[in-house]
Amino acid sequence: MELTARQASAPGGRGYLIDLHLHGLTSDRWRAPMPTMRTLSNSEIAAVINYVMEEFSPEDATDEPIPHFLPSEVEARRDHRKTPREVNDQREGLGL
Repeated sequence: MELTARQASAPGGRGYLIDLHLHGLTSDRWRAPMPTMRTLSNSEIAAVINYVMEEFSPEDATDEPIPHFLPSEVEARRDHRKTPREVNDQREGLGL
């Protein structure tokens, strides 16, 4: 899960992690799509991401501590609809 911490600290990475949960992800690499979690509230999505960051990311994965994700960040991205393939393209654009 070190990758998740690096994604969160990369430019555009916070948006990617939120979009991943809101819109899902699919690509030829993964073969099975990750389903959307749009039915969760903004608070619940932020809590899921924060849990993963706290429980599975090594403390030394990034140079700076990663601020918690906020429900307002999720809300700001909720109406920006993306397909799961677009989320995959966004992931690849992080360059990690």
